[in-house]
Parts: sequence; C-alpha cells; structure tokens
Amino acid sequence: MQLATKKAQPFIGGDFCGIDGLLKVSSLATYTSDFILPGMLYAVPVCATIGKGRVMWLDTLLPRKYPA
Repeated sequence: MQLATKKAQPFIGGDFCGIDGLLKVSSLATYTSDFILPGMLYAVPVCATIGKGRVMWLDTLLPRKYPA
C-alpha cells in the first residue's frame, strides 16, 4: 500500500502557507462581518431562559411581511 505524498494532498497533513496569516495577526484582514450592505438584516442567537419547556405559540405574521 502506497501512501499519498504531501504534494498530492497538501491540505491533509501537508505543509502549506497561510496567505492571510500576516493580515489576520496585524488586524488588517477583511472579514464578512466587516461589510454593511443596504437593507442588511441581523440575527442574534439568544440562550433559552427556561431549561425545559414547550413552545405554545409562535408569531409567524411579522416575518411574512418581509420579502423572501
């Protein structure tokens, strides 16, 4: 059985250069969260305040007002 060389599979156990490493450590890298687009909406995860419970009602009318 012959193992694959590092050249054949550079991202699995092989050496490769992170081209954006210097930008990240110097705070110059651009991330998707850095962009603000017109009409952009945000979602924020919220932890449950009740450890065990049931959803009795869900308001689906407000989200339907927004275009898909």
